[in-house]
Amino acid sequence: MFDAGVARAALAALALSLGALRTGMAQNAAEYHRRLDSLGGEWHAAIGTVVKADSAQIHALPGDTIHAGQLLAISDSAHVSLARSTLARLAPEVDSAYGASARALTRRPFVIRTNERDTAVVVTGVADSMGVVHFMSSDFPNEKALTNSWHNKLDAVMTALSSAALQKWLRATIPTGTPSASDWNSDRIQLVLADSRVSQTCVRGDLTGCLEAFSLLPVADPAFELYDDAGQRGIINAHGYLLRQSDPTAYDACMTHGVRAACDKLLRSMPVDAIPQPLPASLRQSLVRYALSIGGAGAFDRLVGTQGTPRQQLEAAARMPADSLVSKWRAMALRTRNASSTIDVETALASIAWAGLFAGLSLRSSRWR
Repeated sequence: MFDAGVARAALAALALSLGALRTGMAQNAAEYHRRLDSLGGEWHAAIGTVVKADSAQIHALPGDTIHAGQLLAISDSAHVSLARSTLARLAPEVDSAYGASARALTRRPFVIRTNERDTAVVVTGVADSMGVVHFMSSDFPNEKALTNSWHNKLDAVMTALSSAALQKWLRATIPTGTPSASDWNSDRIQLVLADSRVSQTCVRGDLTGCLEAFSLLPVADPAFELYDDAGQRGIINAHGYLLRQSDPTAYDACMTHGVRAACDKLLRSMPVDAIPQPLPASLRQSLVRYALSIGGAGAFDRLVGTQGTPRQQLEAAARMPADSLVSKWRAMALRTRNASSTIDVETALASIAWAGLFAGLSLRSSRWR
């Protein structure tokens, strides 16, 4: 749906902003942060230009309307049957998952229509009150594919009802539904392989480490409290381009010669929000989904309706203290097994140990000191 010329112009603007960033790098933490904000602004402006152009090309919404529970779809005549069967599948799950909050969906109808460029797929999205279609995608015209696509769109729409604090903490959509054995297996592997210090103490049973890993306990100095030496070097390496330009002497001393003080200087020059979260967003999603699944009726309403911190919102959804919630989540993640997977906690930890050994051997000539 994007106009190619507008898209190229928007991307050219973004390229110019990247070029400008390369010509003059940050010299201190404030400048570093300002440049990141500026780049983000240029990116959003470029994308906004493309989205506006795309919105202007949206044809009149289709004429057929289908209802199922709190859900509404607007379809062209060719896909009414598919829209109806998909809504019928989703409606009971929506009522169960979202409670009273599901009423918001009556104002956000799904849209489905024929793809004029590729008849093998349909174009779907969610319309807002102005008739602009968001979350657009091309989906195969069968019930299974459309159900999966519309599930993801529902997650995005309903996540927008939550507080800014929760969205910032989660950095993903709020998932619903009971976690499957496959979900737990994936969570276990991600937890065990996470490379922060606190994630590894969590694996070994330290509940404080788990709460810190989930950013549910305040941490004054995350780069130094959440990560060990190897993790800190990983952070510096990930921001290497900016840090090398900002302070080439310190960067070389840290990464080439392993000078501890130089590494500390680089880490302290970085804004706090440039330090990565100890666990991937998918595990925070897992914790939210677990809180909703054990919280019972009204859990989603309590999650999005509670004022306060993400910790307080999770406690309200699950109806239990955060330490109990995280402890139960950890137990579920580490004891669940998937028959198709052969990795276990001991094997994964051993793999990390061996990886660390080989990494250490490869860096012997530039050890930290």
